[in-house]
Amino acid sequence: PAVPLPGLPKRAVDTVVRALAHADIAWMGHCEVKAVLPDRLLLQDGRPLPFDACLLSTGASAPAWLRDSGLSVDEAGFVRVNARLQSLSHPEVWAAGDIASLPWRRPRSGVFAVRAGAVLADNLRAMAQGAPLRPWRPQRQALYLLRLDTQQALGVWGPFSWAGPTPAAWKRQIDHAYIQNLDRTP
Repeated sequence: PAVPLPGLPKRAVDTVVRALAHADIAWMGHCEVKAVLPDRLLLQDGRPLPFDACLLSTGASAPAWLRDSGLSVDEAGFVRVNARLQSLSHPEVWAAGDIASLPWRRPRSGVFAVRAGAVLADNLRAMAQGAPLRPWRPQRQALYLLRLDTQQALGVWGPFSWAGPTPAAWKRQIDHAYIQNLDRTP
C-alpha cells in the first residue's frame, strides 16, 4: 500500500504513520477518490467513505494545458527549464517552483521553490535591463520540517530523521522569519 511522504527515509515515514494513528487520522493512501461530496468521498471502486472532516493531499501535478502549449515539458507535463529558469523551448517564458522541471533531479519542495524565487526575480529584472542572467543551482539536499502535533515536529536531512521539540522550534522560527520577510517585500 501507498505510504505518506514517499521518498523520505523509512524511519521518517514510520514516524508520520505513528503520528497520524496517534491523532486518530486514517491514512487512506491506497484509495483513489472519484468524487468529493459534502459528507463522503466516493472511491474509484464505488464504495462511499463517510467523513466529518476530510483532508485530501496530493502530489504536485502540471496543468493539462501545458502539454498543448508548445512549451517543452517533461514526461509529467512540467515546464523544462535551464539553470536560469527559462523555458528550454521559449526563453521568454520563465518557470520556477513546482511547475518547473529543473536540469537537476530534486524533489518538488517548497524549500527549492522559495530559493528559486529570488533568482527568478533577479533574472526577470536583468532581462528587462539587458543585464546578464545568473544561473541557479539548488543545494543537493534540504532540511525538511513537518509539524507532527503542537509540541513536536519531524526533521529530515538526507537519510537522517528525528522527531521532537527541537525540530518544532526550528520550524516555528523559520516559518515566523519567512512570514515576517513577506511583510517587508515590496
